[in-house]
Amino acid sequence: MAETTIPRRLGKYTIEGLIDRGSMGMIFEARQEIVDRTVAIKVLHPSVVKMFPHGLTRFTNEAKSVARLLHPNIVPIYDIGTDAGFHYFVMEYFRARSLRDVLRERAPSVREVCSIFAQAACALDHAGGMGIVHRDIKLTNILLDPRGLVKVLDFGISKAKDSDDLTRTGFVVGCANYMSPEQARGEKVDIRSDIFSLGVVAYVLLTGRRPFEAASKRDLILERGRMAGLPRERLPRPCIELVSAVPRRLDAIVRRCMAPLARDRYPRAGAILDDLRAVPVW
Repeated sequence: MAETTIPRRLGKYTIEGLIDRGSMGMIFEARQEIVDRTVAIKVLHPSVVKMFPHGLTRFTNEAKSVARLLHPNIVPIYDIGTDAGFHYFVMEYFRARSLRDVLRERAPSVREVCSIFAQAACALDHAGGMGIVHRDIKLTNILLDPRGLVKVLDFGISKAKDSDDLTRTGFVVGCANYMSPEQARGEKVDIRSDIFSLGVVAYVLLTGRRPFEAASKRDLILERGRMAGLPRERLPRPCIELVSAVPRRLDAIVRRCMAPLARDRYPRAGAILDDLRAVPVW
């Protein structure tokens, strides 16, 4: 999708500039004149719309479920629409940078990582309590503003617990570097899959390294799906072995989040907070 193909207006919104582009589509800054506010519009790739086997109706229904998520650490969805052949949803405009951009400039302190970890866990706990699984937690989907406020965005491929799967059985959705083993196998997922991905985010923030490497995206997904059966030397090294300043308790939290088997992880994202409070950097 090229930026020049996007019309100047989509529905009641005037496009003012590109914010970012990603696997799901492109995000633009836009103006909603009727209420005089700036918003962010995510314009979906045509391929993303095709992911949903029963068409856009299912996506719209799921997006409505996500729009119910009202939490200070979640970027809310204001509107959903289609115009000029483009499908889009409208979100709060939040002046912040993705964790990927933050990490490219500096290594966050352990205290800052704990704060980010806790706020993102709060967001996922709220979503999980309403039956919503994000399925694409990664550095670029977590924003951080200059005050330290975290916002999770892009619930665009999320799944409502009480709905049918949004994708075909065995069809893998999400970022290979962050996805859980069960997600890599194309199985149904629950909040424990998001917890795994959040653990990967914390690992990268603490160490500056990805915990998983492979020759190709295909190999990465295949190996992740077999993670429970891999020998110890093929599993991610503990954070504390790579960065001695990481507290042992924090290292243990990250390792539990990234457990190969879902049953060995935290049962809900909110349970992470109790352990984080015991980390000595607070």
